Formats: sequence, structure tokens, C-alpha cells
Amino acid sequence: MVGVKRGKVMGLRIFRRPGRRGVATVEMAVVAPLLLLLLFGAIEFGWIFLVQQTMTNSAREACRMAVLQGADRDAIIEHFRSAMRGTGLVDGQIKDGDSTAPCPAGSACGDWTLNLPSQAVLDDRSSANETVTITVTVPNTKVSLAGLARVIGFKRSLHASCTMRKEGVMGGGSG
Repeated sequence: MVGVKRGKVMGLRIFRRPGRRGVATVEMAVVAPLLLLLLFGAIEFGWIFLVQQTMTNSAREACRMAVLQGADRDAIIEHFRSAMRGTGLVDGQIKDGDSTAPCPAGSACGDWTLNLPSQAVLDDRSSANETVTITVTVPNTKVSLAGLARVIGFKRSLHASCTMRKEGVMGGGSG
């Protein structure tokens, strides 16, 4: 080979300290897991943030439909499901707004829990029921992409809520 001799490359000498072979490999073996944990932790955090924002927007969309006169509970639920579809959380448990009962032990509650007023409350336009509140809860086990949420310290469920005043409420409210 032209210009290459043992210990020299094109006239430059390569200096190696004795006993330093494989140091870069060891350094990479130490640093790579930390960098990968940081990378996947950032991805996991971004996904959790996306799900939280989608939940908030879905609750707001459902609440906006619920406050309209002639609101249909089934249409509200379908609209909410359609808004949540982008997260992959497609199935969930529907509860009446006053219900606080947890999911029965040993049963699958689905990906989310939606607290929604009954059809009678939606239809009531008296001042006694002048607001509608919709609450969504997603357990932390349903949010994590690779199970890293627990490693990075995320141990709580995600919650989103929206309250709006009904349109066309008779009496009640101050102008």
C-alpha cells in the first residue's frame, strides 16, 4: 500500500498508549443504556402528553355536544370515541355523572372511563341542572407505550374534565 506503513499513515504517526485497547467499547457499553433510557423516556413522556391533550380535547368536544338543546347521549359517546381513536384507546366504560364506583375487581373496564350525565339530565333545561360536566379517566397502565412510564416515575391516572353551561336553560343564571 502506498503511503501506509506500520505505525504511520501518510507520514503521520499514530500514538497509542499501552493498555488502552477497548476503552471506547467499554465507554459505549456504559453510556449507551443511559442514552437509550433518556431517548425512550422522552418518547414516552411525549406520548403521555399527547394522550392527555387528546383526552382534554375529547372531553371538551363531548361537553360541547352535551350542552346543545336536543343532545343525544349515544351521539355524544360516539363523538367522544371518535375523538379518542387517534390514541388507540378505543374502548371504555361509560358511567352516569353521579357514579363514583370503581371498576369491579377482576373485570376489564376498557381503556378509559367516561362520566357522562344521564339522558334525563341532558334533556332537563331547568335552572337545577344548568351545567354539564364530563370527566374522563385513563389508567396509567393504558397510557404507557413500552412500560417505561413506571421507570420514569409516572404512577397516576390521567384525568380530564370539562364543565359548560347548557344552552337554552330556563330561569337560573344571572345576566
